Amino acid sequence: MPLHTQKPPVNVCLIGQKFMGRTHSNAFMKVSKFFDLPVDPVMHTICARHLPDLQKFAKRWGWQHATTDWETTVRDPKIDLVDVDTPNHL
Repeated sequence: MPLHTQKPPVNVCLIGQKFMGRTHSNAFMKVSKFFDLPVDPVMHTICARHLPDLQKFAKRWGWQHATTDWETTVRDPKIDLVDVDTPNHL
């Protein structure tokens, strides 16, 4: 794909903000530098349980939105990809 061509965005929702949430946030920020993707990942919404910590997390890592309501978010037609990064037992 030529460099001047705009790639279609893919709005990402990430569920979980602890270790794997940080790891995947870092990956979403850098993936387009490592690979020539046919799409542009957009860090749209981060979901987790504790909103004050979540808002800080969103600001630090570049997420556009933060919410504790994962059920509404995964049904949002603006979300194209859901990445679940919660512990296995959840």
